[in-house]
Amino acid sequence: MFSMLKSFLPWILYSIFFNNNPERLMLAIGVALASSLIFDWKDLKLGFILTRCTFIYFLALLIFVSLYHSIWLEENMWLVSNVMLATIAFGSVLIKKPFTIQYAKQKVPETHWNTPLFIEINYILTMIWGAIFLFTALTNYLHVDALKLNGVLYFIVNNIGWVIGAYVSKKFPDYWKKRKLSQ
Repeated sequence: MFSMLKSFLPWILYSIFFNNNPERLMLAIGVALASSLIFDWKDLKLGFILTRCTFIYFLALLIFVSLYHSIWLEENMWLVSNVMLATIAFGSVLIKKPFTIQYAKQKVPETHWNTPLFIEINYILTMIWGAIFLFTALTNYLHVDALKLNGVLYFIVNNIGWVIGAYVSKKFPDYWKKRKLSQ
C-alpha cells in the first residue's frame, strides 16, 4: 500500500506546488520529475507502469510547456492530469497488466500471483482507481466550466477520491477474498 502511495507522490507534490498558479507550473513539473527520480528510482528500473508513465508524462509536459505557452493547458492542468491518470489505469487493464498488481506482488507471496482471485482483485482495484481519476477529472471540468465550486468544497470533492482509493486498496482485497470464498 505504501509503495503505491509513494508512486503517487510526484502527483501530490505537483498538486501542492502548482495549486492552479500558472507562474509555478514549471516549478511543479520539476518537483514532480525530481521526486519521481529520487523516490521511485527502483520502481522506474523495475518497469512499474504507474511510475514509468508518471515520469514520461511529466517529462513530456516539461518539454511541451517549455516550447509552447498554452493558456488552455495552464487553466486545465487538473483535468489533463486526471485524464492521464485514468488513461494509465484503464490502459494497464487494456494491456492486461493492471498497475495495482505490481504493488500487490510486493505484499503477497508468489504462490498467489497467478491465481484467478489475485488477478481478479487487481483488475477490480485498477478499475476503481481509473473511475476515481475520471471522477476527479469530471469535478475539474465542472469546476472550471460550470459549477465554480467554492475553494473548500472543490478541494474536498477533488481529493475525496484519493482517500477513498487508499481505503479501498487497503480493505477491498480481504473483503473480496471473504466474499469469493463464501460462495
